[in-house]
Amino acid sequence: MTASASIKTPQMTLPILNDVDDESADAFCKSVSKIIFSEFIDNVTVVETTGGNEEASRSYEIHMKFFDSKDYENEYDVNKTELEKVITNKFIHTLEAAIVKEVRKQRKTNNESMPTVGKAVAKSQTEAASYAKISNADDEDDATNDKLRTNTKQSVSYDGPDDDEVETMRKAEETDDEDMLDDSSESDKSEDSDDEGDDEIDVSTNKKFTGKSGDLSKEARARQQDVIVSHMFVSQFNFDDKEGQWCDFKLELSSETQKLLMVNIVEDVCRKVVVREVPRIGRCLHPEPENGKRILLTEGVNFAAMWEHEAFIDVNGIRSNDIAAVLKTYGVEAARNTIVYEINNVFGRYAISVSSRHLDLIADMMTREGSYLAFNRQGIDSSTSSFMKMSYETTCQFLTKAVLDNEREELESPSARIVMGKLSNVGTGSFDVMAAMPIA
Repeated sequence: MTASASIKTPQMTLPILNDVDDESADAFCKSVSKIIFSEFIDNVTVVETTGGNEEASRSYEIHMKFFDSKDYENEYDVNKTELEKVITNKFIHTLEAAIVKEVRKQRKTNNESMPTVGKAVAKSQTEAASYAKISNADDEDDATNDKLRTNTKQSVSYDGPDDDEVETMRKAEETDDEDMLDDSSESDKSEDSDDEGDDEIDVSTNKKFTGKSGDLSKEARARQQDVIVSHMFVSQFNFDDKEGQWCDFKLELSSETQKLLMVNIVEDVCRKVVVREVPRIGRCLHPEPENGKRILLTEGVNFAAMWEHEAFIDVNGIRSNDIAAVLKTYGVEAARNTIVYEINNVFGRYAISVSSRHLDLIADMMTREGSYLAFNRQGIDSSTSSFMKMSYETTCQFLTKAVLDNEREELESPSARIVMGKLSNVGTGSFDVMAAMPIA
């Protein structure tokens, strides 16, 4: 038992009130469950075109077909008006952000694959430079060999350079160093400018209104204009106001933008956009009654949100397997009772009966400091009894720490007294029986 503050599968058990029928309970489940935009989509079609206008651009015509409006209204309690607002307020914004991210990724990949670019040099000069390097290398090899041969024949005596020659050589070296510094600074500046240019990515284009105004109603034209103004790439937009079964919009990007796998991007965004949710709650399930008790199960924990639905559920009977959340919301006593309940529930699944006294001791040990401590050597480390810690795990480690910290053992815990061979100070060992000695 590690006493994790964020468990993998947090759940809440919500008791249903007796005056709430199953149909209302199912409707409540739908209202608190998390709904993803992809659950409404039947099919997505993307048509890519390039050019065609006075200013070259790359455009994507996206057609989304939804399921029948009656079906998703009955299943998710979401009407077509709410769906249209999700598209204009959430989906398209998220899609544009994903497009910008993808273009940046492509630009970064291209920059990494290309070699470092310096000053432009003519091809003839590069060839001449390569030939010069080869000839210089040959000359240097020949000069080295000649020098070695002459040095063997040369006498040991050698006259060093005079003061004038030393001064001339020093000035020449300084001049070369300055030239090298100037060249390096210029190259650094050019690289910095190249990096700055890479960071600035131009994916925008001059949008032009290309919608067919004659085919749209007055409300649709006003909505299309609002969508175009509030988004970067949208040049057309239309939604099925009658049946709520389709939505068409067009995105225009710069002609310099590379080809994008727009279908994959749209699918990923559809899985990310949330139509409706209660914070930190996923699904809500309505299982079959168990022992005559009707309950709801939620994936995730949010006590404050459930308190607002006292007309459907018994807010005083809410339970959760997230001990840390219970401790934070209801206090240490509620967390202690939850620990006992959860451990007993685990053993009960396997028809194992455990005395409540043992479970109470475990819960008391884990909540003895008013917090949620792990039931292991890390959780027991805060105990004042060194012998009790040594009797649990890592005896040498606890013994070494007790000696270095000059700890004192009072022999008050049962484990410490057992280590020393003494009776535990509980039960019959908590008192002594004194008998009067006869006086001789």
